[in-house]
Amino acid sequence: MWWKRTPTIDYTSLPFEIDSNRTSNEASDLEKTNITHLHTRTRPHRRTWLTTTQNALFLLAGLLCLYISALAAWRTTFHPTTGIQTYYKKTLSCGNTTEEAESNGCEFDLLSHNWVPSPCVDHYIMNEFRNYVRSPERKYSAWPYYVDREGKDWIPDERTLALRANQHVVTTQEEHLAHCGFLIKRIHRAMLGITKADDIVSKYPHTVHCVEELMREKKKPLDVLTEGYWVGFSTCTIEVPL
Repeated sequence: MWWKRTPTIDYTSLPFEIDSNRTSNEASDLEKTNITHLHTRTRPHRRTWLTTTQNALFLLAGLLCLYISALAAWRTTFHPTTGIQTYYKKTLSCGNTTEEAESNGCEFDLLSHNWVPSPCVDHYIMNEFRNYVRSPERKYSAWPYYVDREGKDWIPDERTLALRANQHVVTTQEEHLAHCGFLIKRIHRAMLGITKADDIVSKYPHTVHCVEELMREKKKPLDVLTEGYWVGFSTCTIEVPL
């Protein structure tokens, strides 16, 4: 079988005869040459290279420190970093009379039928509710607010209703259910941060009451004066920065 020759980088020894005289002379010349080179060869500039490297590193470190200091000064002077803002809760009150409520900057909220501090009045939902109760499509009548259950003493407008603080008002189940539905919309807007609900509307028991009314199996007639409420005063809890 013929073996194929493979390329290699290995060296092979070849036979040769050694000339002793020539070898002796060549060794003597090589020794002289090495001695001469030993005295004439210069040492590499290792110390100079180390010094240059150290100087370069010191320069880079100095420039870095200068950059950090300049950046900190720029941010502090032109872009001061604000700390974490802390707040405390403050409760705004309307008092106990219409005069006190108006002097304290409160507004009459038709939807909750209470005087409420302005920061907790959601005008958007209140206007929706106002348009609803003023509509001629209401079952009993538009603006179904009365002093008596017989419907003889009608409360003609919103201002008259607002001035009945601490007094009773009679209305329909239709208005009552609408009150609950629009309040649910208001609470959801407050949850989204669009508005803020007053402290009475924010109470969970009132939401439970409204859900029970909306889910009542035996529905009350919508066109009869069967419901009533008191015009009152609510508070509003806000967060004030320290």
